[in-house]
Amino acid sequence: MNHPHLQKVLLENRSFRVGHYISKGFEIFSKNLGSFVAFSLLSVLIMSFVGSLPMVGGWASKFAMVPVLTAGIYLVAHEVNKGNKVAFGDHFMGFQHLVRLALASMAISVITTAATVPFFIANKGLLEWTWSLMEISASFSFDSVDAFFTAFPGFQSWKFLLLLPMVYLAIAYSWTRMFVVFYDLNVWEAMEASRKLISKNWLTYLLFSITLAVIGLGGLFGLLIGVFFTYPAMLCINYAAFEDITQLNKAEREEDYVDILVK
Repeated sequence: MNHPHLQKVLLENRSFRVGHYISKGFEIFSKNLGSFVAFSLLSVLIMSFVGSLPMVGGWASKFAMVPVLTAGIYLVAHEVNKGNKVAFGDHFMGFQHLVRLALASMAISVITTAATVPFFIANKGLLEWTWSLMEISASFSFDSVDAFFTAFPGFQSWKFLLLLPMVYLAIAYSWTRMFVVFYDLNVWEAMEASRKLISKNWLTYLLFSITLAVIGLGGLFGLLIGVFFTYPAMLCINYAAFEDITQLNKAEREEDYVDILVK
């Protein structure tokens, strides 16, 4: 990785200040609340439309629209954090990184899916039993339901430890998108930078992710309207953590200083 600032960051051991990131994230969110909420609503409409397209809609929505629209919120959060004025159209800046964001999403999906193979092999009987649900849904009868539960193969709880590699990687790659849009890294560099940095505080970041999920679940109340508030708030909180741990604003000041010297 040919990025001096990130190389220094990876060698440091900065403390992960969960409380600070939550308060900072909500502060950023509140400064641009209306725009964040409106864009979240628009994002759902865009993803729903793209997802409805025949053949490739589902893939395009998952691997292109989701990462690009998410990146747009991160980019706007960054501008708000720096005290800059933002326009609603700035939320679409993520499209400038469409190719790398899509490729990163696909790569992470492939790697994390591959990490579940040992679990699938060890629980072959349980998975076959689960697939039989499809047959029941196709031709429902009380006898088939009774046979379904009678055929339950059971499982050994220790086998769920085989999911740990997938969980580790899914958490470790969480900052890949921000490394793409803020540090202009290629796909593999962004994934590795995210993995190496989060691994320094992996358990803390896991708890942090659970906290974000709880905040997100709060949006399920109020006829799901709250999701359009909690989702961008979650991203602002995650951005606040990334900005602090990677010293993003400092990195940009250093790059500006180098540009001045070159000129």
